[in-house]
Amino acid sequence: MFKNKPILFTIGLLALLISLSSCTTPREDRYPDASIRTLTEAEMGWYAAGITYYHLVVEISFADERRLHSVTVKDQKILEGTVVYWDPALQGWGEPMPMNEEEAYWYTVPGLFETIRRAVLQECRSFIRNDLSGTPPFPHVIILGPPEEDGEPIEEIVSWVEVREFISLMEDEG
Repeated sequence: MFKNKPILFTIGLLALLISLSSCTTPREDRYPDASIRTLTEAEMGWYAAGITYYHLVVEISFADERRLHSVTVKDQKILEGTVVYWDPALQGWGEPMPMNEEEAYWYTVPGLFETIRRAVLQECRSFIRNDLSGTPPFPHVIILGPPEEDGEPIEEIVSWVEVREFISLMEDEG
């Protein structure tokens, strides 16, 4: 009964150390680095699926700002786009405000793909990570590390872009 006690103790200690190390991993390190290859593969999968009518809610957070962007797209045209800001004093979301088509574009699926592509090609962030999951695949999470100039961070702000809701709509809806 007591012969295996050192082995069980060692296994338990290893399990504890592994679980503690995963708790200290920065949240952004849990996502893969963005690359043009994986981005292009996901984008091809998205367009091959033929989804032309959808509603998307995207949360943006950085520094002390949070906001939700909601867009409805049909046949690559933005039908509606709104933004709402988090009010820390009220601990709630403010009133929705309309976005014009140019502003709303960045919160469509093609706009999310373009956000990643531009960031990777411009090489002006200390890191760019993403989650291109789902069926069909599209950017569910984009993490833009601190902006850099001459290889040095300008400020220590990490920007998060997270899809909170995606609904593929039917042609007779809306």
